[in-house]
Amino acid sequence: FQTVPTDLKTDGMFSGSVDGTMVGDRATGVPWYVDTRVLYYRTDLAAQAGWNAAPTSWDELKQMAADMQSKAGAEYGMRFPGGNDSFQGTLWMPWSNGAEIENGSEWTLDTPEAVEAYEYYQSFFTEGIANAAADRSAGAQEADFVSGATPMLIDGPFLIGQLEDLGGAGFSEKFSTAVLPKEKSSVSFSGGANLVVFDNSDNATSAWKLAQWLTQPETQASWYEATGDLPSVQAAWKSDALASRPTLAAFGTQLETAKSVPATTTWVQVAAAGDAMLEKIRLGQLTPADGLADLQKTADSLGLG
Repeated sequence: FQTVPTDLKTDGMFSGSVDGTMVGDRATGVPWYVDTRVLYYRTDLAAQAGWNAAPTSWDELKQMAADMQSKAGAEYGMRFPGGNDSFQGTLWMPWSNGAEIENGSEWTLDTPEAVEAYEYYQSFFTEGIANAAADRSAGAQEADFVSGATPMLIDGPFLIGQLEDLGGAGFSEKFSTAVLPKEKSSVSFSGGANLVVFDNSDNATSAWKLAQWLTQPETQASWYEATGDLPSVQAAWKSDALASRPTLAAFGTQLETAKSVPATTTWVQVAAAGDAMLEKIRLGQLTPADGLADLQKTADSLGLG
């Protein structure tokens, strides 16, 4: 990919998304739309359980989930991702506990901070607050959320419309979103899509002009209205289309600290090994310390690409 022209500014975009375009010190693209993960919770059931605000710490998250079970009739208090992309979906835990998964020259997966984070993750299953055998079929998590069987989960902005459609009239008043509870900080995953221009492009100048137009605040707000994709340009979040939706506010706040996974060719393989590790951790077949030690060996053999 070509290097982004110096006159195409990215300083008004979410920094985590901009970081995801960097290869070394070279910007290879500009963020187009963004994605992150936040906490979804049933406000009606939370109130039954004695909670009138979202949890703000890891201790509060676990306590609220347990109270949802004991006081509001939930089968399980919290759902965590399983299977494909589950490792990526739980990176908010080590990141929020001060861990880094690589340092630019090597993988750093088995740090004390990461072990502590996945011990916290495992405790939800050992204490019966989360279901290690939860149904992973399409629509299962949404159905359990709407029924109240599992009234808390972590997911992206696309889920808002799905829950409102499934829950029907009035259901939007029964749930809300919040930034992820913090330990040392609150850091979520940053995803989305970038605009790039190939090295051998015959129309590079025009292509970069298109990228510049697509990243104007007004264009970004219009694109959100047409597709639901969240703007990478922070100024676009002030438009009525986004500012009028209270459930989006948490995403805008979370994106300020969200981080991208490493821009390395071996990430997919490392993440797949992480998925397999988490499956054993959630089933109690592996301790987080042993699992991360094994994952570190796998990652070391793959390198950073």
